[in-house]
Amino acid sequence: MALPPTLHPSTVADLKAHYHAIGAATALPLVIQNVIGQGATTMGAPLIAELVHEIPTARFVKEESGYPAQTVGEIIRLCGDKVEGVMGGRAGKTLLEEVRHGVSGTMPACEIADVHVALWNAIEAKDDKRVRLIFQRLLPLLDMEGNYGMPLMKEVLKMRGVIGSAAVRQSGFRALDTNAREEAAAIMDDLSEFMLPAYRHRH
Repeated sequence: MALPPTLHPSTVADLKAHYHAIGAATALPLVIQNVIGQGATTMGAPLIAELVHEIPTARFVKEESGYPAQTVGEIIRLCGDKVEGVMGGRAGKTLLEEVRHGVSGTMPACEIADVHVALWNAIEAKDDKRVRLIFQRLLPLLDMEGNYGMPLMKEVLKMRGVIGSAAVRQSGFRALDTNAREEAAAIMDDLSEFMLPAYRHRH
């Protein structure tokens, strides 16, 4: 999976050269990741489709730009059978809308993966009531993830007994205070019935 070059805006020529070089360097399947944010160069669906048609190994897309659900649909229409799958991102916040556009799955962070699996299983089973129940309980934690980033992810993994420390090496993040940790724990209690038993929140 490869992002566009970061740290400075890239031209279309830069982007094409970047992905063609990756495609030429290995026969492994290439996942084109389209993002929005600081240092990112967001690509439109027509450019992504060009890359998919031009690069034989470019068979998948991870779409998490400004309007990801609609862009998922545009990519699928423009790429046709040249693309084997389009995955969503953005922590799964727009997954239900993405499903309406034909998304193949979602690739969120890992701290609550079992709940995302339960959600996807409900989607595939077409159990709309369960889909909405899980999604509505999950959204508050995804909102906290959007605010705190990596410190929230690691704190949740620590609370679930997966890792022993929530320390974050990268600077610039705000650590969770007691109130934030208590809120994350309360949300996890709401999600506990969808978690693997061994990794439920440990009080």
